[in-house]
Amino acid sequence: MDRPGPPAWFRVVALPAVHWNASELAMYLTSVGVFGDLLSGLNEAERSAATSIPGWITGMFAIGTLAGLIGSFGPLLGEVWAKPVLIVSLVALLMLEGWPSLPRAPNRCLVS
Repeated sequence: MDRPGPPAWFRVVALPAVHWNASELAMYLTSVGVFGDLLSGLNEAERSAATSIPGWITGMFAIGTLAGLIGSFGPLLGEVWAKPVLIVSLVALLMLEGWPSLPRAPNRCLVS
């Protein structure tokens, strides 16, 4: 028995999602220095702020972007695994965007 495929509009929305997530992956790769030294054009304050970002944030960025790209191919292929993969991406990216609001020790402030 064949299962019904996704509606046509779903695939139309998935194409820009693939493009968006591919550009996000390029941004991630740039942020970890794959395309050159990220810190070379920064002044001392910007360099200090950039190097103070916790490692787990970089991990959430990687998980969010990779899961988003993989998950956005799911609707194009008519796969049911797309939804949980996109949920993983959403959770990772929410953690990424919400981390500045987490409490920090007073000596770890990014702004002096």
